[in-house]
Amino acid sequence: MAGDGPKGEDRSMSDATARVRRPITQELPAGERSSRRTAWWLGGALGIVVGVVVALFVVPPLMGRYFGTADVGLGDDFRRDGATLTFETFEELATAAGGRTITATLRLRATEEVAVGLADARLHLEGGAIIPAERPPEPHGGAADAPVRLQPGADLRAVLTFVIPAGLGTKPEYIELEAPRVRFHFEPGEPE
Repeated sequence: MAGDGPKGEDRSMSDATARVRRPITQELPAGERSSRRTAWWLGGALGIVVGVVVALFVVPPLMGRYFGTADVGLGDDFRRDGATLTFETFEELATAAGGRTITATLRLRATEEVAVGLADARLHLEGGAIIPAERPPEPHGGAADAPVRLQPGADLRAVLTFVIPAGLGTKPEYIELEAPRVRFHFEPGEPE
C-alpha cells in the first residue's frame, strides 16, 4: 500500500501533522510601515482628545440635568423623596454693626420619613459671596449639624438666619441646601 511505513504503518496522517506551518511574512516598504504607525498614533491621540472634550463639556451638563440641584422660586413647592419644601417668606433687617440679617421661613411637610439638612444651608449673594446659616434652624431637636428628621404627616416651619457683614451690599440670590439638593430663589416664579 502506498504510504506504508517500514512495519506496515500508515504514515500519511502523521506526516501531515508533523509538518511545521510557518506564517508567511511580507515585509512592507519602510515608507508604508511608518505611515501605518503614524495613523495608529494619530488615531490614539484623536481618541484621547475626543474623550477629554466629552468628559469636560458633555458629561457635566448631563449629570447636572439628571442629578443636579433643583431651582425653586419664592412661594413654590419643591417635592422629592416624600418631602415638600416651600420657601414661604424672607425678611431683611439692618444690624447695629452696619450689616444685615436675613431670616427665611421654610415650610417642611412629609408624606414619609425623610431627613432634611437645614444646618448646612448657605445664602448666595450676587457677586459670588456665600454666607452660611448663622445658627441651627428652629425647630431642631438634634445636634447642630444633624439633619431635621420628619415623620410621615409632619408639617412644620423652620427659620433660617443669615448675618451679612457690613460691606457686602449685594442682593441675595438664593438659599442652597445640600440634602435635598435645592436652591430657593428670592424671586417668585420659575428661576432663570
